[in-house]
Amino acid sequence: MKPPTSYKKVQRLTGCLAAVSRHEGVEELQLYLAVSEGVVSSVLVRDEEGMKRPIYYVSHVLHGAEESHPLIDKFVFAVVITARKLKAYFEAHPIKVMMDQPIKRIMSNPFMTRRLTTWEVEVSEFEVSYALRTSMKAHALADFILECTARVPEEVQGPREEKLKEVPWWKLYIDGASNEKGFGAGILIEGPEGEVFEYALRNQQ
Repeated sequence: MKPPTSYKKVQRLTGCLAAVSRHEGVEELQLYLAVSEGVVSSVLVRDEEGMKRPIYYVSHVLHGAEESHPLIDKFVFAVVITARKLKAYFEAHPIKVMMDQPIKRIMSNPFMTRRLTTWEVEVSEFEVSYALRTSMKAHALADFILECTARVPEEVQGPREEKLKEVPWWKLYIDGASNEKGFGAGILIEGPEGEVFEYALRNQQ
């Protein structure tokens, strides 16, 4: 292993060593991402005997310069936003990001942009790895949350905290079942004004 040649590389190495020593024998959680032109979302899940159980979901509306980021940058930004909002989970568990984008290759590129370098250093504080996405169920949930977030009126999406406090509660219901023929899941989101969004997933063996 080559010695670090810059302060940022030292930070990255220190964060990785701390994360590895902290998470020996701890359950690994998986993170699924979804990105659109104006919204990024993610779902943190636990694998229970082959079934994906959602733990938490995060959605962030992009503003200003964030909207002009390249697609791959938005995926990296989704990881950063999730790590910030779910810091307790990232500190307590190793996290595996499941996706079909080459984030691992981008993050290891010595010529990546200053913005990506800054985000990479921030994420390196935790034990985060990347793997090819395998569960369409969890990814579909991330996509569904992304779609619903995009429907929120612009005046509610403002970055000011006092606006967010005024947003009424949305309710998310998830149920699933499995047998020897396959598995299925139902997702239902109920809006503050009684609107209902339903999504069904089926997978046959």
